Amino acid sequence: MTSCGNLSKSWDPMFANSVDPTRPRRTDAALGVLGDNLRKQSMVLEFGCGPGPLVEQILSRFRRSNIIALDTDPVLLEVGSVALRRFGTRANWVLADFRSKAQCCGTRPGLESIGR
Repeated sequence: MTSCGNLSKSWDPMFANSVDPTRPRRTDAALGVLGDNLRKQSMVLEFGCGPGPLVEQILSRFRRSNIIALDTDPVLLEVGSVALRRFGTRANWVLADFRSKAQCCGTRPGLESIGR
């Protein structure tokens, strides 16, 4: 497994064991809600995707879905895109920061190409 794959796989356990012990329960709850709503081909938008542990779970479980994975960190986006390249165009990795009004309300290069 590549170092990107290793980081992607260890991301959730790293947080669950140190920073946020509720993370596994919240992830399971999110997947449960998605499961109730993703019966056909769907587009999922994940804000703060990091290296993509939830992206991987969503694309593995919901085989007809696609995902737009947004994060502010270009390194984490690169790790995710390399580690999860087996999903091909079903995962669209986008560098974006919606904390400022200008970026969430205006046109932004890179976000124009995410429509399917």
